[in-house]
Amino acid sequence: MVKKDILSSTLVNLVGLVLGFIQGVIVANYLGAEGKGVIAFYLSLYGIIFSISNLGIKQSAAFFLPKGLVNFIELKILYGTALIFGIFILFVSFLIQKLFLDSFFFILLMTLPFSIYTSIFSSIALSKRDITSINLIRLLTSISVFILVFFCFYVYDFKSIELFFVIHLVSHILNSLFVYFRIVLPNINNIIYNNKVSKDKILRVFKKGITYCIPLFIYSINYKIDLLILPHYVSNSEVGVYSIGVGFAEMIWQIPSVLSLVIFSYAVSENDSHSFSKKIWSNTKKLMLILIPIILVYLIVLHFFIPFAYGEEFIMSSKISNILILGTYFVVCFNILNADLAGRGFPIKGVYVFAIGAIINILLNFILIPYFGIEGSALSSTISYIISTILFIHIYYKITFKIK
Repeated sequence: MVKKDILSSTLVNLVGLVLGFIQGVIVANYLGAEGKGVIAFYLSLYGIIFSISNLGIKQSAAFFLPKGLVNFIELKILYGTALIFGIFILFVSFLIQKLFLDSFFFILLMTLPFSIYTSIFSSIALSKRDITSINLIRLLTSISVFILVFFCFYVYDFKSIELFFVIHLVSHILNSLFVYFRIVLPNINNIIYNNKVSKDKILRVFKKGITYCIPLFIYSINYKIDLLILPHYVSNSEVGVYSIGVGFAEMIWQIPSVLSLVIFSYAVSENDSHSFSKKIWSNTKKLMLILIPIILVYLIVLHFFIPFAYGEEFIMSSKISNILILGTYFVVCFNILNADLAGRGFPIKGVYVFAIGAIINILLNFILIPYFGIEGSALSSTISYIISTILFIHIYYKITFKIK
């Protein structure tokens, strides 16, 4: 069953990468490097906002649902709380960045209820190891965004940055409807263990959720903070060029990262957790060796492919990928091992090392960007990824092999 879920998740992720690449090329060619830079900035900002606003409830609820410790009414209360908190964080984020409450703000504001709904209520599927439903959500996102981008930009020749975010809003609406009809309705009777609302149980989910939320927030900061710092030093066009390089470098961890979701789902209900972790450790080492020649070939291809697909305006993107690729290679290892510890109830372990990494990343960005521009930002990220992953590997090995 594990192999089947990994295979199906890998195929879904591969489809997502292909469709995402094609729609990315379309957007880049129609909006140029400057438009791509604006999109990259707001997507990064929203990613960080979402990582903290969902309060880790998806993972926490998935942890408690198999034990019968959360009912449907409590899950709705958790959703409402997360949504209110998310709206507050959105306001604060725009104020900190000194951004206007313009069309971008209101589109993101309308997107938030649907994205949080999809996240929290998909915990029902995650708790039941229903990886098929989780994969269908991701597939729906990829297909809907691709189709809308293709028709709006390529067929009808619209050139609007706001339209790109409206497309993502529509995609999140479709996802939330899918979650409601595919996951919530069929399982609603199974998760209403009683009609009473327990404050203690809600607080327990919140407390556990925070232990998942903080790491996710720290990871988002580490992965996305460069795109929030860069606009203060370089042009939107350079940010756009940088975002393309980042996107291709991150593809290295995208396909293996599907393992993380499957591993978490199995780890939350695995009885012999130490034996399971030892298998994960062994297979991760094999995967990392397999990736080395793949990455080398990948970098050679990128050198010629990026200018061909995106145009000469993005020729510098391949150099950014070259700098980032070593860091993203290390992140593959971290994502897999961290999913196992998180599923076993230790999500906070990863936050210690990646908090250090985030601090290093931020400091290096402020130091290196003024001198080296987007290349300095890429180098900052790579250094932080490597340091964080090495520290985490030490922690994981200690827990897995030395704790009886």
